[in-house]
Amino acid sequence: MGTTTLSLWPITSGDYAQWVSAIGTILVVILATFGEGIRKFFSRPILNIHVGSKLPFFETTAEKNSLSTAKSHFGKIKIKVENNGYNTADGCSILVEKIAQQKPDNRTYYIKKEFQPTALPWAKEKDQNIVPKIPSYLEFAQIRREEKLITSSGDSNGKDQIKYVISIRIDDPANEGQQINLEAGTYLIPIVVYATNLRSPVKKFLYIFWDGKAPDKISPESLTITIMSNKEADDCLKSIE
Repeated sequence: MGTTTLSLWPITSGDYAQWVSAIGTILVVILATFGEGIRKFFSRPILNIHVGSKLPFFETTAEKNSLSTAKSHFGKIKIKVENNGYNTADGCSILVEKIAQQKPDNRTYYIKKEFQPTALPWAKEKDQNIVPKIPSYLEFAQIRREEKLITSSGDSNGKDQIKYVISIRIDDPANEGQQINLEAGTYLIPIVVYATNLRSPVKKFLYIFWDGKAPDKISPESLTITIMSNKEADDCLKSIE
């Protein structure tokens, strides 16, 4: 008779012990060969980001004006990066892909700024490594005042022209030496989170509404910063891709 599956099954306790020993040996070899890779695969970092329009995501600070003795306020907009995995996320970077602004019809968007994806700067290099359960905060933008001294011909006394802008912390390719400044409006900003040992990049969409008020005058109705779902954001942007 030929060999069958039934004939290979252990019949006596001795046969059973040999099978267990053989299976154990195979598992030991597999773990010795691939164990570290398996451990790293299942213990990789899991990154999430959070935003908001109140502390700790939005912080107002007073500063002295360059053209007067009075103090003005500027607001810092921060992104919270959280690691829900088991290993540190090494070399985390957050790239801004483009900036879309909502049209006056309040339904569709157009590309306000398009540029090569650019990483936001961390305050300290060590902040790029996101330890599990200990979040890091990355400054994304500031709401600050712009001042210009306007003088007319023959007039030695100037007049301040003041407005507030959202200043994104990346360089404006169209204006060397300046950051990207946005005026009051509604914006949709795709960002992508990377890390050297992250399983795959994490893409999110920042939704920002700001009515132009100064940071110390902002109310819940003046500023909204949330994460828009990928599906909703894709629907908003698909007409301009």
